[in-house]
Amino acid sequence: TASSSRLGEFTSQALANTMWAFASTGAATPERFKALTAATMRRLDEFGAQALANTSWSFATAGIKAPRLFESIADHAVPKLERFCAQDFGNTMWAFAMSGVVLPTFFDAVAVAALPKLPEFNQQNLANTAWGFATAGVAAPRLIHAIALATLDASDVDMDPQDFATVAWAVACAGTVHADVVASICDRVVEAFQVFGDIHHSQLYFFWLFVRLEHPTLRARIPPRYRDILRRSFTRHIEVRPSQFQRDVSDLLDRLGWAHDFEHVTPEGLALDLAHPTSKTAVEVDGPSHYVRDPRTGQYREKGATSLKTRLLQGLGWTITRVPFFDWETLDTEDDQLRYLRGKIPSSSAAAR
Repeated sequence: TASSSRLGEFTSQALANTMWAFASTGAATPERFKALTAATMRRLDEFGAQALANTSWSFATAGIKAPRLFESIADHAVPKLERFCAQDFGNTMWAFAMSGVVLPTFFDAVAVAALPKLPEFNQQNLANTAWGFATAGVAAPRLIHAIALATLDASDVDMDPQDFATVAWAVACAGTVHADVVASICDRVVEAFQVFGDIHHSQLYFFWLFVRLEHPTLRARIPPRYRDILRRSFTRHIEVRPSQFQRDVSDLLDRLGWAHDFEHVTPEGLALDLAHPTSKTAVEVDGPSHYVRDPRTGQYREKGATSLKTRLLQGLGWTITRVPFFDWETLDTEDDQLRYLRGKIPSSSAAAR
């Protein structure tokens, strides 16, 4: 292992290669990456497009949080986006979203720069880029539309089921792709249904719910037998792991007289933290995993999966109220928490009190 003192002698490429090696072999540790972060921050001016992309990928793969480094990577990447190859785009957007870092101006710049280069993207590059934007909750309608078309073209020759399912899920998250393209994705799912495994069905189930609720005229394109398979696969993997945060909110809502089911699952298989099924009102208690954060402003943004779930539930007639962890952390006393929740309880759920 290179010592911290030796890192100052490394070239920018050597630093990027070292981080990549540690991350790809599972040898990354917080101590190693702390020293590498400091050395990298001093040398980012020297990093080329591939080194910037590989650095972000290495930190995300290693699970090392370094929001300030990602902010600096974005600043240095913007002037070099024309030199990014397809894999650089895919790795970078995957890494930012995986690390929970969102910088809207950077994402917007990538959306513009990546668009004319999409013919160079393979299916994995397309899927990683789409997943990055969708997970970060950043709208990029032109890019996602173009990625969907490119994925349809590529899958017509040799479909990668994981990449296709990921793009279909990203299309559902975006909610802006033209109905003709959504219809083509439906048709391709049916044509190639046998190549999708259980692991792909959850993403495709969300796509199906999106079609059912937001493109109802296309529902018949996915036959009932396939819908049932998707739903069964999805519900089979539902994991109920309530947090102490969720339990605390539930106890306080009980004290306020808001009767509710704990961990309610709708007929469609969507899990709700705290719900009153009769009035179709629910409170979702959201920890950090539901959000990405802008290190410049400190503001949190819902991840695409969370926003998509809310849209789908609203389409099913539910009223959703969210209790985010960053609000809860500002409440010093139990009285503060009760006052906050009293203002959050949906008025439409008065019958539940």
